[in-house]
Amino acid sequence: QKTAYEIGVRLVGSEMCIRDRLNFYQSWCGPCIQEMPSLSNAYQKLKEDDFVFIAVSDEQFSLIDKVKSRTDNQMIFLQSKQSFDQIGVRAYPTSYLINKKGEVVFEKVGPEQWDSPEMETHFRELVQ
Repeated sequence: QKTAYEIGVRLVGSEMCIRDRLNFYQSWCGPCIQEMPSLSNAYQKLKEDDFVFIAVSDEQFSLIDKVKSRTDNQMIFLQSKQSFDQIGVRAYPTSYLINKKGEVVFEKVGPEQWDSPEMETHFRELVQ
């Protein structure tokens, strides 16, 4: 089972100590940008249960800020200190759900409807 360390979490300067959902994206990636509203909605539903949603890009801060400014959510946006190739992320979006033990309990490559009732239930079940 992958750990948060193995997917480069420490490379972006974050220690996973609560339930985190990492989303690796690129500003030029249409599916990445399209799924941002559902990420925002999912975050609003799950934040009371200590879920944290983190969007990570290896692009320049100006591009990260541009994407962040187009969202209406409170997700955390981070810049990776290393390229995605260096940490093994080669398709976008790539998402991980990390439990309190730092274990990756869910991995998804490609866009998803993150705010669906089924996904919300699935997330809650995975981190118990």
